[in-house]
Amino acid sequence: MIAVSNKKYYAFSKVNKSIYDYITENYANISFLSIQELSVKIGVSPASITRFAKEMGFSGYPAMQKEIQNDLKQDILPMKEIKVSIGEASDDGAVLLKTINQNIKGLQTVYNDKLRVHFSTAVDILLQAEKIYIFGMRSSYSMAYYSSFMLSQFMGNVELLESGRESLYDRLHYTSCKDVLMVVGFSRYTKLTTKVTQHFHNRQSPIIAVTDSLSSPLAAYADASLIVPNNNAYSFSSAITVLNALIIAVGGRDKEGTLEEMKQREALVLENDIYM
Repeated sequence: MIAVSNKKYYAFSKVNKSIYDYITENYANISFLSIQELSVKIGVSPASITRFAKEMGFSGYPAMQKEIQNDLKQDILPMKEIKVSIGEASDDGAVLLKTINQNIKGLQTVYNDKLRVHFSTAVDILLQAEKIYIFGMRSSYSMAYYSSFMLSQFMGNVELLESGRESLYDRLHYTSCKDVLMVVGFSRYTKLTTKVTQHFHNRQSPIIAVTDSLSSPLAAYADASLIVPNNNAYSFSSAITVLNALIIAVGGRDKEGTLEEMKQREALVLENDIYM
C-alpha cells in the first residue's frame, strides 16, 4: 500500500496532498492510467507526479505504478464464491469438511512481510493511545465487539463505538489526535464506516484498519493496514486469528501488568456471581 503517516501527510505540499489523496481514493484504477492521464484527472503536471513518486521512494511513476499493480494482485476474490458454495452444497458432512479445509488454506496464506510490519506498527499505535475507539458495522460488528471486549480485560481506555446509538457523533466530537481508531470493515464497505474513519483521519488520529483489500477505503486512511483477504467462502476466521494475535501482542508488551489486571477483573467477576 502506498501509505504515509499522518505526520508526513500534513508535511506534504498542497500538490502532493492532492496526488496522494487521489491515489489512495482511486487505488485500483491507478494500474490503468498513464502519467499523462493521471495528471489530467488530478489537475497537476506529469513532472509533479514524478517528483511525488520519488519522494515516496520510487525511481519514478512507472515504478510506483508497478508496486500498486503488485499490491492489487493480492486483492480479494469476488463475493460470488459464497454463492457458488451454496449452489454446490449437498451432503452436510462434505460441506463441513470443505469449509474447514478452506479456512485452513486461508490461514496458511495470510502471513506475509507487509502484514508483519503493519502488525507491529498497530501494536505500537495501540500502546501509545490515550483512548482506543473500535468500530465496525454489520458482519464486522462482531469482530469489533470481540476486540473491544478482549482488550478491555486488561486496558481501561477502550471504547466500542456503536452505530445504533444517537450519541455516536457526540462521542466523535470529543476525539483528538491522541486517540486511536481501530476500524474493521470488509467488502461491501458501508458509508458510515468510511465516514467515521475519515473523521479520525481529519483529527490526525492514528488509524488501524482491519480490512480485506489494499484498495479498501479504510486502508486508504490507515497508518497500519492489517490486510486479511476474504477468500474462504466469506469466513472471518483469518481476521479473528489476526485480531487474537494483536490482542496477545499488546498484552505481551507488559506481561506482568496485563496478567495482574486480568486477575483483578476475574476476581471482580467471581465476587459478583456473574457466571453460572
